[in-house]
Amino acid sequence: MNRICCLVIFVLVIFCAAPHLQAQSDPWDALYKAARGEGKVIWQLGSPVENYKPMIEAFEKRYPGVKIEPVRSTASSMIARLVTESTAGKVSVDVAFANLHNVRPLLDRDLLVRNDWKGFGNMDRSTFLLDGRYVTLYGFSSCVVYNTNLVSAAKVPRKWEDLLNPEWKGQICVPQTQIAISVVFEIWDESKAVKYLEALAKQSLVVESGSNMTMPRCANGEVALADTIITLLPAFKAQGMPIDVAPISPQWDSPYGVYSVKGAPHPNAAKLLMAWSITPEGQAANRKSGRGLSSPCNASEQAQIYCDKGIKLIGIDSIEKGAKVDKMIERTRTILGLKPPS
Repeated sequence: MNRICCLVIFVLVIFCAAPHLQAQSDPWDALYKAARGEGKVIWQLGSPVENYKPMIEAFEKRYPGVKIEPVRSTASSMIARLVTESTAGKVSVDVAFANLHNVRPLLDRDLLVRNDWKGFGNMDRSTFLLDGRYVTLYGFSSCVVYNTNLVSAAKVPRKWEDLLNPEWKGQICVPQTQIAISVVFEIWDESKAVKYLEALAKQSLVVESGSNMTMPRCANGEVALADTIITLLPAFKAQGMPIDVAPISPQWDSPYGVYSVKGAPHPNAAKLLMAWSITPEGQAANRKSGRGLSSPCNASEQAQIYCDKGIKLIGIDSIEKGAKVDKMIERTRTILGLKPPS
């Protein structure tokens, strides 16, 4: 009888202790504790800090004691900086943004941190790329927009060839980088793509330094059409600007996400931010910032626009595909007579 009683008591003790042991082994709790000891995470942002305010506030509310310290820099400049800093052994940034294919210099030097995400539930694991070294936050996806005050519904371009309409001469703004029109090399044969771009070059294109600058020109009525990126659209529409997306298809869809390099000053806080960013809570905050994944249709506002407009996306979902697209963009730039980006 005593033996049975002891066995029952032992089982009860283990049963009661199980939740406590489970909580102790929760990777989120352990990571938060380590991150709180570091106190902050230095995060490189490519656009104004105000654009990321919903994410910053949500993260700091979820994890008190871990502050986000933002640093403004372009993705390419940050990658070059991190290569230099890593060589010197003095890395100054914890988490940085970039297109997937732009991190090649870091990957080739084995500088990217490979995180083990096992045990972290409540995360969208389809966003992990490069064997856990890159986390996709949103789609850096292209589109053609038009000014609704200058372009009637009947005249909205619906295919790439429509941009050759003489009516649009001097009314199309294109960027020197991330040129969406380069997709013609993916969907047509070389001869047709070249002839099309040669004809487009005669449309007196208005050239801007980057795709983030073409949409404002269109929204302000300086041009009727613009080759741009869709992540900018929600903010302009929220301001009541006369701007909408033309159903020209297909368009490029490039993963845009975060990574961390070896030797980062706050590695646990970096991992915590990256992990949290792709939880439902993190993605909800991301959508409030006007960004999100490009699919499925309910993933974000931009994903819904693509679905509503019937626009198909061609994913630049590997570094190899990114290198191929870069060559298409360079070829497009040459034919259109655009200057190389500075």
